[in-house]
Amino acid sequence: LIADTARDIGAEPIFLTQPRLVSEKNGPAERERIAYEGALLTHDALVRAFEETDDAILHVAQIEDVPVLDLSSLNGKTGLYRDHVHTTARGSQIIADAVANFLSKVLEDDNQ
Repeated sequence: LIADTARDIGAEPIFLTQPRLVSEKNGPAERERIAYEGALLTHDALVRAFEETDDAILHVAQIEDVPVLDLSSLNGKTGLYRDHVHTTARGSQIIADAVANFLSKVLEDDNQ
């Protein structure tokens, strides 16, 4: 629906996965920074929910031929997050650089 709506208004859709602190490898200190009460899920269920969301994004991107930036390599990297999803200045810079590089490549491919 998002890809189709974007295209309907003349935009080119781009998907990305959400980087996060949440990881199956989180230790006790990291788990204290995760807001489980907001999600109403256990740690294992939250990990699974994020993974299933990523899988859905990647699957739909493939079906709809939408470029996708998978940021899962940043998941669980403690120094990049203030809490379970909000980034530090360093985390924001890493994500901004990844998005800029990705968009440059997409735009270059579109111009060929």
